[in-house]
Amino acid sequence: MNIGLSLDNFVINQILCLSKNTDIAQNNMKQIEKSISLSAHNDNYRVNYFYNSSLSLNDDMNLLNQIIITHRGVICFSGNQQFGLYYKNEQLIQFYLDIYHQYEQNTHPLITVINSLKKEFDVIGKNFMNSNVKNGWYLGKELCLVSLINEKLLSKYLQINKESNPEFYHEISNYITVYQQYIKTKKLGIYTTLSGVRRFLETGKVTEFPNYILKKIQMKDRIILVQHLLDLIHNDNIFILKDKYEQIDYHFHIFISPTFGYILISDNENRMKYINLNELSIIEQLYDFMNLLQVENIYMKIIFIQKKKQSQEYRKCLINLFLYNH
Repeated sequence: MNIGLSLDNFVINQILCLSKNTDIAQNNMKQIEKSISLSAHNDNYRVNYFYNSSLSLNDDMNLLNQIIITHRGVICFSGNQQFGLYYKNEQLIQFYLDIYHQYEQNTHPLITVINSLKKEFDVIGKNFMNSNVKNGWYLGKELCLVSLINEKLLSKYLQINKESNPEFYHEISNYITVYQQYIKTKKLGIYTTLSGVRRFLETGKVTEFPNYILKKIQMKDRIILVQHLLDLIHNDNIFILKDKYEQIDYHFHIFISPTFGYILISDNENRMKYINLNELSIIEQLYDFMNLLQVENIYMKIIFIQKKKQSQEYRKCLINLFLYNH
């Protein structure tokens, strides 16, 4: 990882093997976690994946089934990484490079770097719209603006001209409408944290919407959005998690449904990176976990005690809680 930070031209290409065997979902997740860490530290890390029986692939009886290729040499080693062979013949290096590129043609990118509003909508918005979500969960340390922002505020703060690009603006507006409809009909639940809401009130920004997407939101509009948040908490659409979940990084966002999911992170230069989750066993595991998080909602008792009272004093009390409480 440190080499990636110190050498701008240090490029890593990787082919990752994931297994469709539901018994080793944890192993798949560990491999993906390592790829996420590398991606955050190295701008030139490119990882593709394919499916196979990684139990069979990494069996100790399989000889030299993992390969590292550099411009100086090739190392072929066993699945248990106990022994291997090193080649530095130029013809052999080129031979293994040719094999690698042939394999790569049958793989898919695991991580997509997002550096524009158009690309973010293409890889997240359209995937979400085309997936026909019946149930799903979103988790992020800070509040989810997509679930709160209305047409008036969108037009005011979105870094795109409604008049000059009406078609694209309409696509984004439609996406937000559908997303919020899922929340209203209880198809989609949102998890966030107290410090994340407080940080938005203090800064007017969220990492989910970088500066190239959304302008800094004025304080009066921040209050409007948090009041809308309180309504959704009141209706059990959004959940504020307990203190232990404050450890979540601000740059980490995850969406999961029974059939599809993604992770959105930022690297050391605040570029968004999208990790598409296609592995069904991982999706099932994460979906079950997100369902269980409902019991970690610290405001459930507060809402019930108030008997869903919508007084101005009650709203002011909760907004003060978001701003100042630890």
